[in-house]
Amino acid sequence: FTLIPHGVDPDLFDFRPEGAAAARTKLGLAADTPLLTFVGKLDYIPNIRAVEYIARHIAPAVWERYPEAKFAIIGQGAEALAEYGRDGILFTGFVDARASAHPNLSDYLSASDVVLVPLDSGSGTRLKIVEAASNARPVVSTCIGAEGQRFVHEEEILLTDEVDQAFVEATLRLLADGELREQLGRAARAKVVAQYSWQAQVHKMEQVYEELGV
Repeated sequence: FTLIPHGVDPDLFDFRPEGAAAARTKLGLAADTPLLTFVGKLDYIPNIRAVEYIARHIAPAVWERYPEAKFAIIGQGAEALAEYGRDGILFTGFVDARASAHPNLSDYLSASDVVLVPLDSGSGTRLKIVEAASNARPVVSTCIGAEGQRFVHEEEILLTDEVDQAFVEATLRLLADGELREQLGRAARAKVVAQYSWQAQVHKMEQVYEELGV
């Protein structure tokens, strides 16, 4: 059988400086404030655990070197995580992905310096990585968080086996290296356009139909 992966619209999810500025204004952040972002439905247990990892382990390590850094937690259902709401951790609630929304999800991703996917369990399409990559944002993820994706470690994404010190160090490495952030983001965006765009998925489906003689 042929697997057709989930796709994304690279025209909708594309880095736009004006969108990034709008999202930062909405969050009350200056243009040079380091921003790390997590996206997910927050009443889903693996995502709850991911936010707990961010609040308890990743954020304190980041704040030691970048005390001004902020974390945007994007998604509905944050009630169970209210204890982690503080100056440095911003819960946005649901953010609309549609182009008509201002700022929309693409704008928040554009505003992000690093996108975090610290998952230790769960399943699904891993769409959050594809959307971040389409916006040319550098991603740090566990291998479980990127399961089923074709992004290459050290070329298009940074991967760790677990949410451990290696994940923290990968996050700090990206914050310290703007050139690496740009390199990973640019390569990830190219991968999305080539393999994860809706146009690419339609082309794959057409090839399957041709092979079947349909």
